[in-house]
Amino acid sequence: MDFHTSKNSGEVLKAIEQATSLSLLIQMVLFDTAPILLDLVIAMYYVAHLFDAYMAFIILFMGTAYIATGFHFTTLAQSY
Repeated sequence: MDFHTSKNSGEVLKAIEQATSLSLLIQMVLFDTAPILLDLVIAMYYVAHLFDAYMAFIILFMGTAYIATGFHFTTLAQSY
């Protein structure tokens, strides 16, 4: 019982909140980001094997440019 009386409830709640945040971060990385990256790696390997590594690089570069441009213009449109 000494443990429960010596701990501040605010510290315990803060620790629980931090653990929840860490759990959500791990869940996001494992179930949202990792499958996308794995899919991109497999797709680029397939394109490089089917055509050439140069073609895979072009596709990867154009996809990245498309996403960056879309992000930039969306941010710009939201500022107005």
